[in-house]
Amino acid sequence: MELLSKNLALEESSITDGLTQIFNRRKISEKLNEEYQRAKRYNGIFSVILADIDWFKSVNDNFGHPVGDKVLYEIAQHIRNSLRITEYVGRWGGEEFFIVLANTNAVDAYILSERIRLNIAGTVFLENSRITCSLGITEYIQNDSLEDIISRADIALYRAKRNRNSSCIYVK
Repeated sequence: MELLSKNLALEESSITDGLTQIFNRRKISEKLNEEYQRAKRYNGIFSVILADIDWFKSVNDNFGHPVGDKVLYEIAQHIRNSLRITEYVGRWGGEEFFIVLANTNAVDAYILSERIRLNIAGTVFLENSRITCSLGITEYIQNDSLEDIISRADIALYRAKRNRNSSCIYVK
């Protein structure tokens, strides 16, 4: 029993980002690939959202890295709590989060992204300061590669970052 418990704890730590307690990049990439394979096989749909905290460097510069770490954790929990059980979020890198939405088109993903964005913008994280995020959305299109999907989400995110605190859909 103790060995099983240790194995489960080891497995959990291998797929979890230690700071944010959501999936790490390897695990969210695995979930992305699973949705991609499912959509290809069954002619299905799914969408992804790439989210980035706006001006995050200034949080670390003004309040210190421990506070920045707390903000990352809290935002990750805001995002996770916004998702259905069949949707996944992982830390993509730094202050970026990647969300995989099964059976969801880009319009519905946009609606979710706006709910996440407004929830985060409406939360006071530190000393009466507001944190915002920008989100890029795309959906799987037949014959896409995984690289196509990630690239479009990244392009959409950069378009959203031009305005900050916004969401942008990019569909080819």
